[in-house]
Amino acid sequence: SNITLAFIALHGEFGEDGTIQKILEELNIPYTGSNARASMLGMDKTLSKDIFISNNISTSKFIVLKKDSSTDQLFEKFKFVPIFLGEDEAEEFYTGFSNSSLWPLLHYISPYARYERGWWTSYQRVNHLFADTVLESAGTDDIIWIHDYHLMLLPELIRKESSDLRIGYFLHIPFPSFELFRLLPHRNEIIEGLLGADFIGFHTFSYLRHFLSTVLRSK
Repeated sequence: SNITLAFIALHGEFGEDGTIQKILEELNIPYTGSNARASMLGMDKTLSKDIFISNNISTSKFIVLKKDSSTDQLFEKFKFVPIFLGEDEAEEFYTGFSNSSLWPLLHYISPYARYERGWWTSYQRVNHLFADTVLESAGTDDIIWIHDYHLMLLPELIRKESSDLRIGYFLHIPFPSFELFRLLPHRNEIIEGLLGADFIGFHTFSYLRHFLSTVLRSK
């Protein structure tokens, strides 16, 4: 069965508190709470229910949702477009490359970082799916905001196809020093992906400095 791992919000302005929860309740779509970090698709097998969503339901970007008529309502009512992934693809993209390769390394805990070639392939494929969906949906005057380490290839993928769109990217976790970042396989592709954005935001000046140093020292 198909599942969706993420939403893209289009042309909408929503409140900061309980946005996703309120939308799901209005559409009468049941959901259950769990800790997405533990292992989003494997920890408690909530795929048998209608929807999975992490504990932080006011800001969660990742849910599991059955593909049925309710997903059409998400666009019709709220301009949300779900992206549907197979279970193995979602596991490799999210639990694999995003949270087992990128997340530990970017948080300075490299001994916990793991890498498998298939994870990278799925990470690329999912970023391409996002790019295709954005390009199908966005207007020429739209501003595209991309969030976090799951979509680090996406700015360049969009930029290659549309030079007119304005693209912003914000990283919600640390960006480490070059000495650590260079341990990442495909690090140059990640940097090139980010440089497709017109604006890149970081939490602190030190993260910005690390990023600039990495750009200058890459390749």
